[in-house]
Parts: sequence; structure tokens; C-alpha cells
Amino acid sequence: MIDSFPIAVCDNKRIQRCQRFQGKEWRGYQASKQRYFYGLKVHLLVTEAGASVNCFFTEGSMSNVKALKLFDFDLPEGAEILGDKAYDDYGFEE
Repeated sequence: MIDSFPIAVCDNKRIQRCQRFQGKEWRGYQASKQRYFYGLKVHLLVTEAGASVNCFFTEGSMSNVKALKLFDFDLPEGAEILGDKAYDDYGFEE
């Protein structure tokens, strides 16, 4: 299974002073909390038992669908990746 969560590097009111990350690509939206954040997204792939298999980072604005297509997983043959609707590319256009 795969899911993502944000890591905000600063409060929204301090974006202009952020020195580590600069640019609009770092501004993302967390739909579950209905709020914007400025920073990274962590995408975590785990087994059914909950053991971490893989982890990768993207800019906050990158969609989960696009991130999933960019990352090259080294999984056993026949393995399936399950994710929530944010990883579903039905109707997604790049």
C-alpha cells in the first residue's frame, strides 16, 4: 500500500522568508485537512503487515499520480501497489 503526507517547512505567513525551499512548486494542498502547506510530500510504500518497503520525497505541489509514475519501484514479480483515490489516474491528464 502507498500513501503520502506533507512535511511543512514553514508556516504559510513565513513563505517569503524561507531559504531552504523557494518557488511555487513547494506549495501544496492537503485535502484531508483542507489547508495549504509549504514544503515536501513523503510517499511511503508499506507491506500488508505494515513494514516499510520504500519511501520517496516530492515537491508539495506534485500530484500523487505524477509522483507514482516517476518513481521506479523494485518490487517482486506479481506485486500490486494499492493506494487511495489520490493515486488513481482515471481522468488524469499530464
